Amino acid sequence: MLMLFDLAPKDDASELFDRRKELEELHSAMERGEKLTIVYGIRRIGKTSLIRSFISEKEFLSVFLDVRQIYYTHKRTVPSEAVYEQILRGFTDLLLGLGIGADEQMGIFSAGENNITNLLSDINKWCLAKKAKFLLAIDEAQYLRFSRKVSYDGVMAWSLDNLRNVFFVISGSEVGVLREMLDFENTKAPLYGRFKNELLLRKFNDEESAEFLRRGFEELGCKVGNKEIEQVIGRIGGLVGWLAYYGHYRTTDKMGHEEALERIFSDGSKIAMSEVGDLIKKSKDRYMAIMTAISKGMGSWSGIKAYTVGTTGKIPDSGLDMLLSSLIRFSIVEKDSKGNYVMADPILKEYLSR
Repeated sequence: MLMLFDLAPKDDASELFDRRKELEELHSAMERGEKLTIVYGIRRIGKTSLIRSFISEKEFLSVFLDVRQIYYTHKRTVPSEAVYEQILRGFTDLLLGLGIGADEQMGIFSAGENNITNLLSDINKWCLAKKAKFLLAIDEAQYLRFSRKVSYDGVMAWSLDNLRNVFFVISGSEVGVLREMLDFENTKAPLYGRFKNELLLRKFNDEESAEFLRRGFEELGCKVGNKEIEQVIGRIGGLVGWLAYYGHYRTTDKMGHEEALERIFSDGSKIAMSEVGDLIKKSKDRYMAIMTAISKGMGSWSGIKAYTVGTTGKIPDSGLDMLLSSLIRFSIVEKDSKGNYVMADPILKEYLSR
C-alpha cells in the first residue's frame, strides 16, 4: 500500500510519486556502464527516497551511506575509519544475505591496510568473478569535505579508472558545495575530465503538487476540498517534503486545514532554521539580513544591499557578493528566470518575511 504522507524516506519504487523518469535514468546509466551519477536537489525534494528506492530494486549489490549520520555521530567530523566500517559492514551484510558466511568472507578481503581503496578493490575483484555490479550510494556527500585524511574525489577518480564493476551514485542538498567538492571543472582536480551523469530533481509544479495531495488523501480515505489544496500549494509550493507534512498533520494527527498549515510553518521554520544555523553562523547577522530582504521581496542586488546596510551597517560590495554566493552554494537562495534572488524554501521565506 502506498503511503505518500509517511514522513520517512521511501524504500520502494512503488511508493514514489512522479519520479519514474528519474528512476529510469538511474537504471539506464547503470546499463550504459556510466559509473558516476550525481543527484542534485535542495532539501526535502526527495533525493534520499529516489536513491533508496532505486537500490531497493536489487538489480545489483549496493550499500547506502548517509554521510550526515557519520558527521553528527563523530562530533562534526567524518573519520575515514567510520566510512570504511560502514561500507565494509554493508557489503558483508549483503554477502550474508547471499548465504556467504563469515568464514568464507575472510577469503574475499585482502590482508593489506584497512583503507577504502583496498576495500573497493576487494569488492570489485569479487564482483568481477561473480559477474556482479556493486553500487556505492553516498547521500549528503558534501559532508565528506569534513574528512581530514582522505580525498574522496581522488578515491572516486581512482575507482573510475581502475575498478570496472564499482559504481557510484552521489547526492547532496547543498548543491554548490557538492559541486565545489567534486570540482569537475578544475584541470588539476582528480575528477577533471571524468564522465558523469547528472540529475537535478525539480520541485513539483502546481498540478503535480495537487495530484500528490489528492492521491495521498485517497490512500487514507480522506476527502479534502480543492480550495484547501490550492491554498496549501499557494503557501508551500512544490517541495514534496512539506506537502507530506501537511498531509500527515491532516490524516495522522487529525488536524483541520488551518491548524495543519500553521503547524507546518511553526514546526517547519524551526527545522529549516536549525538546518541553516551552522551554515550562517560566521556572519549570522548579515546572512539573516540578506535572507530577510529576499524573503520580503527585495530580490535585486541593490535592494538586498540597501536593506542589509540599513539593518547591519556598511558592507563592501565584494562582501555582499561573497555572502550571496555562499547562500546559493548552500542551496538556501536561488535565482529566478529574471535574475532575481529568491528563497529556495517557502517555509523559510514566510518565516523570515513576517
